[in-house]
Amino acid sequence: PEVSEGSCSDIASPQHIKRKEMNTCFIANDDLFLLEGFREGLKSHFKRVESATNGQEAVNMILSKPKTYYQVIILDIDMPIMNGMEACEKI
Repeated sequence: PEVSEGSCSDIASPQHIKRKEMNTCFIANDDLFLLEGFREGLKSHFKRVESATNGQEAVNMILSKPKTYYQVIILDIDMPIMNGMEACEKI
C-alpha cells in the first residue's frame, strides 16, 4: 500500500510476508500487564518478540538493529519519556 509523506504508517499485507520470514516483532508499551499479554500473543506468530517500556528505549533498541531486522513494530501512543508518535518519527 502507498504511504503518504510524513506518515508513520507502513502496512505490509499478509500476502507479502511469508510466515517463515516473520522472525522478529517489536512492541513498546509502558503498561507491563498489557505488554506481557501482547508478547505472549505475538509469540505464536514470531520467532522473537522484543520489547521496551518507553519510547526512547524503543528508538534506541530499534535503531541499533539493521533496518529490516523487525518485520513488525507496535508502539503505544501514550508512553513516558517519549510517546509512540515521537518514537515513530525518529524510527
